[in-house]
This record gives sequence, structure tokens and C-alpha cells, in this order.
Amino acid sequence: MDDIPGHEFSHMGQAPGLVHRVFTRQGGVSLAPFDCLNTGKRTGDDSQAVMENRRRILGALGAEKALYLNQVHGADILVLSRKDREKADLETAHTADGVVTNIPGVALVIQVADCQAVMLHDPAKRVIANVHSGWRGSIKNIIGQCVNIMVQDFG
Repeated sequence: MDDIPGHEFSHMGQAPGLVHRVFTRQGGVSLAPFDCLNTGKRTGDDSQAVMENRRRILGALGAEKALYLNQVHGADILVLSRKDREKADLETAHTADGVVTNIPGVALVIQVADCQAVMLHDPAKRVIANVHSGWRGSIKNIIGQCVNIMVQDFG
């Protein structure tokens, strides 16, 4: 079940404690036309299949929790510190297009089709960000905003 195909970036694999993966549509349970690792709750797919696909990703990453965003092609960024741990789960979708956190064991999931996904990592402070950067977010400098939050809020 947890052996679903995914791609890793070799240079990011050298950071202790950082687990990352880019998944394709392979390895899930959704039926056509959602074949097969669909994780979108608002696509019309069977909700049980979506939740099973999310559980499979969580298992493949070996993470304790996963945080999915309700991405709206904007520039809002969710900031979660260790005291916010309960806000990260498979069920709750926070509306934002980026997330920054220092909570260990939480997978930050970005879903993309034709937009960019950007991962940021500070190995010294153990802070990560995951960003959905569509054209609106890019114009509003969502990536730079995430870097600023990493610096200002997490040192």
C-alpha cells in the first residue's frame, strides 16, 4: 500500500530529517476519469477513494500528519508553529497557497496541474515551506513572501 511511485530530488535528500516526494497519478484507488492517485476533494471523485489516496501518500512519506491546502491561486500563506500541531490533518483544508512550518512529522502537500510547486527548506532552523505558485501567486511574489516569513517568524 505504501509503495506508490514518487520522485525525489537528490540534493534535498542530503538534509537530515527532510522527507519529500513528488507523486504522479499512479498508485491510488480512484477510478476513471480520476485515475488513480487523486487527492482533490472538490473534483467529483468518490470521497472514500480520495481519503484512501491521501492515507497512501501519508504512509509513503512515513509522516504522522498531512496538511492539504484549499488552493485558490492567490498569495495567502498559512503559518503553523509547533503550538498549531492539531491544525494539521487529512480532513481539514486551510485556504491558502503556501504553508510554512517548523512542526516535525507533518507532510505539507501541494497539488498542481499546470502551476509550479516550490519547496523551501532551512536545515539549520528546521523550517520548511511548500508553495503553490500559479501566475497570480507569482505576480504577488508568494515565494518571496514565504522566504520572508521563514526569516521573520522562524529566524
